[in-house]
Amino acid sequence: THRPNPHFVPNAEVEEALCSLHAGDVLVLHGLSGVGKTQHSVQHAHEHRADYRNVLWASACTTQTLHESIAALAESPELDLPLNPDSELATKIRDLHDWLATESGWLLIFDDANSNEAAREIERFLPAAHGGHVVITAQFTDWTAAFRKQLVDTWDEAQSSAFLTRRLAPHALKEEG
Repeated sequence: THRPNPHFVPNAEVEEALCSLHAGDVLVLHGLSGVGKTQHSVQHAHEHRADYRNVLWASACTTQTLHESIAALAESPELDLPLNPDSELATKIRDLHDWLATESGWLLIFDDANSNEAAREIERFLPAAHGGHVVITAQFTDWTAAFRKQLVDTWDEAQSSAFLTRRLAPHALKEEG
């Protein structure tokens, strides 16, 4: 559902943090609203799709939304979990937790985890040891030491110029032609 932005200008530090993920890593991309946390996650997922057997996306804006998103992931045909369609929400969450603990080569993105409640719920949900990569986008900054944090900051002058150049170049060519 998330498409890459053809006009995306990456932050080199954020890109490096994403590309340095190892099995079992959890990376929180945090910063102000609108600085590109989600866009970095989307770009990473698309550009590195071949590196993952599964790419999973869960909305974490509230704990209820988080639970529903996790349960929906458990029902994904790609995961082929032996679920009963009438299973309780808690059962689906547990089944996905167990799958994450035993499978490897996956990327799980929790988007918009902006509260202490969402942070603690993600921490409770994730298996202590796993063979995947977890990326969390958040404005919330109070994460425990179990999470590696990377600030996504506002653009500097060079990033702003690169973006404007990329965006305006097609228009400049039309005017010249």
